[in-house]
Amino acid sequence: MKHSEKEKTTLDSLRPKSGRPLSWTHYRILLQETSPEARAWYAKEAQEQAWLVRTLQRNISSQYYYRMLMSQNSEPVENIRDMKINT
Repeated sequence: MKHSEKEKTTLDSLRPKSGRPLSWTHYRILLQETSPEARAWYAKEAQEQAWLVRTLQRNISSQYYYRMLMSQNSEPVENIRDMKINT
């Protein structure tokens, strides 16, 4: 698979299925996350919660996804693990 095809596939897997689409800058920030599961969770939350780019960057930098997994109230995050990512 060519590098550009891989990027397109990754971006397609992050694109929200409904609602207001994320900006290109959101996608650029999302690509910093190496875990596909975490990346999908951040993309979903950013779209649903209308996160600004700055909020998304802060949440990724502070490992918000991983802290949510470790918290006692991790049910919503565990459901994301079952979400399939188009690769």
